[in-house]
Amino acid sequence: MSIRSVLRTQLDTSPSTLKSKHVGCASEAQLYTRLQNMSSDITDFSTNVKLLQAKFSEREHPPQFDFGLSRQQFPLSSEEELQNLDTGLQQKETKDRFIAMVTRLMDNDPKTSMRYVLSYLMTPEVASNFMLLGISSKRALQKCRFYGCIRSNLYLLFKLQVP
Repeated sequence: MSIRSVLRTQLDTSPSTLKSKHVGCASEAQLYTRLQNMSSDITDFSTNVKLLQAKFSEREHPPQFDFGLSRQQFPLSSEEELQNLDTGLQQKETKDRFIAMVTRLMDNDPKTSMRYVLSYLMTPEVASNFMLLGISSKRALQKCRFYGCIRSNLYLLFKLQVP
């Protein structure tokens, strides 16, 4: 039996005037709406808690990621591994799995998210071979597929969060 039907039964069986019953129905509808909103909020909260737990669990136990060529554990420790990842991202299913993994690593700030994801993907030694735009002795980070995936995902994620 639903809350609405219980409240309706109680209102219908209580001795009252027609006017107070009308007010009771309005209160019943408001109460029902509030209960629905609370239920929705609790469900949303529960989902957010589960996502946070998964995110922290993922940070403590980094997954192995199969990008079609071999199994690698992050952070990647060589430019060849990074190049293999970049090549693997040409395949749609690999790119989708990579974006899902990257999304789980992000937090509420785009700058710290980018830093964290990049530090998760590669060791400082490998990262030291890159610069955003590149110079003669370093590779351009913005030309790498993995960087483009992360950047576009961050853009979409934070664009959708703006009220």
